Amino acid sequence: MYKNKFAGLIILLIGLFGTYQGTAQTLQMAALEDTKLINDYQLIGQVGKQTLIYKKSNTKTEIQAFDDSLDILWTKPIELQTNRSTRLLAIIPHAQTFQLLYSYYQKGNTEIHVQTFSAAAEFVSDTLVYQFKSFFDDSQVIFSKNQRYFVWYKRMSGQQQVFCYDLQTEQIIWQQLLPKTEPKSFKYMDKLTVSNDGTAYLLEQHIQRNTSGDNLPHFSLYTLYSNTDLPTQRLDFGYRYYDFVLQYDEWNGRLVIAGFYGVGKYSNKFNQIDGLFSFRQGLDAQVVYTPVAEFEDPNTKKDKKMLVENFEPTDILLRRDGGILLLAEQRYIYNSNAAFDEGIGSGRSKDYIYKSILAASVAPNGVSEWQKILHKEQVSSDDNGRYSSYFLFRGRSEIRVVFNDNVHWESGILEYLITGKGEINRNVIPHHKKRHKAIMELRHSLQISANTFLTLSRATGYGNTELYLSRMTYE
Repeated sequence: MYKNKFAGLIILLIGLFGTYQGTAQTLQMAALEDTKLINDYQLIGQVGKQTLIYKKSNTKTEIQAFDDSLDILWTKPIELQTNRSTRLLAIIPHAQTFQLLYSYYQKGNTEIHVQTFSAAAEFVSDTLVYQFKSFFDDSQVIFSKNQRYFVWYKRMSGQQQVFCYDLQTEQIIWQQLLPKTEPKSFKYMDKLTVSNDGTAYLLEQHIQRNTSGDNLPHFSLYTLYSNTDLPTQRLDFGYRYYDFVLQYDEWNGRLVIAGFYGVGKYSNKFNQIDGLFSFRQGLDAQVVYTPVAEFEDPNTKKDKKMLVENFEPTDILLRRDGGILLLAEQRYIYNSNAAFDEGIGSGRSKDYIYKSILAASVAPNGVSEWQKILHKEQVSSDDNGRYSSYFLFRGRSEIRVVFNDNVHWESGILEYLITGKGEINRNVIPHHKKRHKAIMELRHSLQISANTFLTLSRATGYGNTELYLSRMTYE
């Protein structure tokens, strides 16, 4: 083991004052080693008494460890079954081990593997989870909150293949092949969540094809927990457009679905939102609708209302009393042709615009208690929105929505602090990333305690390949 000798570790302690009483923050920032040729990196989190980082280049894959002072302890290579088709699906940290979930194509089959390593990055095991005949792996993986189970699902030959894997026992505990889409309808979207006992809830939204143009959706809710039983519930909510998130409420033992609905004939096409809806599974289950509030448009001096459109539900925060806080973000993605060299040649460019956040508190009976708009705007190109969006930090008595003011190293870091009563304060978080010319990847941050989160920052500018590990602690 060794200590690195860089001189870039700075500790900044600055107090924030406002209507929320006296919170101070400690921000630490430390540089990673050997980052010139890496093409993939991820923050694993705290394993044992150290923080681990995953790094990959064309020739090697490494794990780098930091101690509590953010000094580098060691860097160790690891080996995966890799080829050009290898796809890293997830990295799962545990108390004393971590696991890599990945897939790769070999001899006509795509194989899914789980590799387990100790806290010291020593190899423990490599387990073949599943294999299927397909070259392109477009499967999706959803984890339970306790990170013991994951559900893998993929559409093959018009049907949905689904299974649940127990990372502790290293076994598939159930597997299902869901039925094909109903005749004269098409599946518009599906969303899935997994409870801490390995039960999966899959909600599929179907649009009925007809000639009248009055295409009302309905939903199929599957409860998946064994190889044989397939309980299915049809839900008819009654409006034209829906976008939603779902989560299993471990406190109250029921599924919660919440999101937006649209009334107008073209609300689906233009993502126009007319209100919020929520649904709680149970004997007295019913859908509760609430019209969306009117908000002032921040981009005009006139008394003009904000057009509520293109909001994508992103988070549900569950309350012990059965209520929820729903968060949604306004997102736009544009494809365009970009000309260069005075019109000689052209290329494709993708622009990412992440704007305001809608926060809505919903009571246990489904009625909206309050709705607020948290204004922001982030614009970037060809980066998959890596530095945009926000990080949701759950404190002891409040939540914090932390985000980059703009996608540039000169921009600031801001936060909206939201109390349980709906009081919202916008704060500037002082930082020193300008000194490093780095921008934080806040949307990929990890909360490791009730007052601390970790994030990675990448230096900007041609030829600058520095990566930094940052730790923010609220005192």
